[in-house]
Amino acid sequence: MTWKVRHEGSTRSVPVATVEEIHQGLADGLWTPEDEVQAPGEGTWTPLSAHPATEDAAAEVEPPEPAFHPDETHLDMTALIDVCLVLLIFFMLLVAYTAIQKRLQADFAGSNQKGNVQQIPEQQARDTMILLKLTRENDRTVYRANVQQGDKLVPKELNPDQLEAELRALVTPERQTVLLDHADAVPHGDVVKAQDAATGLRLKIRVLMPGPPGR
Repeated sequence: MTWKVRHEGSTRSVPVATVEEIHQGLADGLWTPEDEVQAPGEGTWTPLSAHPATEDAAAEVEPPEPAFHPDETHLDMTALIDVCLVLLIFFMLLVAYTAIQKRLQADFAGSNQKGNVQQIPEQQARDTMILLKLTRENDRTVYRANVQQGDKLVPKELNPDQLEAELRALVTPERQTVLLDHADAVPHGDVVKAQDAATGLRLKIRVLMPGPPGR
């Protein structure tokens, strides 16, 4: 007479000569405590962990660790977020640097260091430069440029929405420089707008400095 062992839920059984072979199979991992055994002369199947001849050996078997199946649909966003933050910081620094650079150009008149100021006679400035003056009137910035009328230069208000086009009409072979004069009350963005219009026409930009008191 032989013993019979089958895996849990299976209809196929394996004949085993002795119960000691079943104990060894449990120890080797061939069988699990949930598998079923049928002793010689028995007509029913009993789990190895519940049969009197195998329950002690089944109790010594450590339960297998639960299988881990990673979720392949999960996307780790940590690296992407890190890259986005680095790019955001980079562009913030770039925008800040550009704004500071333009502001320094606009506030060039604030430097008192020797060599930073170029003195040009008034008549030469009239003949070779386009005077663009920015003032603040009625809560808006007014752009005025000197326009040649006969023998005189008279100020003309420019359309801020078409500033580059109106400056282009004032450019001559002799006048390739914009002399920028802006009041302190003019917002920085409007000053930059004037600079961008001149830069778009590839004109040089000079900032008008007030002369020393009494001169």
